Amino acid sequence: MTDADMCGRVDRGGLAPEGVSDEPGKLRGLLLDYGDRWEIEQGAAWVACTRNGSFTHVIAAHSLDDLRAKLAAAEQPDAAATDPGQRP
Repeated sequence: MTDADMCGRVDRGGLAPEGVSDEPGKLRGLLLDYGDRWEIEQGAAWVACTRNGSFTHVIAAHSLDDLRAKLAAAEQPDAAATDPGQRP
C-alpha cells in the first residue's frame, strides 16, 4: 500500500482533527509495525495473514485497534501454546 492509498496524512499515534477518521493513521502505524511480517487488508473485517511454510495464521478483527491487540498477542513467544482458538 502506498501513501496515496492512505487517503491523507495523519501522524502515527496522533489524533485526527474532529470529524475526520484516524483510520489512515492507525493503518499506517500497523503497516509500519507489522507490515513486513503480516499481509493486512480490509474486507467485511480487518484481516491479517502470515505464512510460515505450510502453516497460515489468519487473524480477523472489526477495528484496527482490535487487530493491533490481536497481532501483538499473536507475536508473543508463547502465543501458540495459550491461543484458545488453537485446536488440540
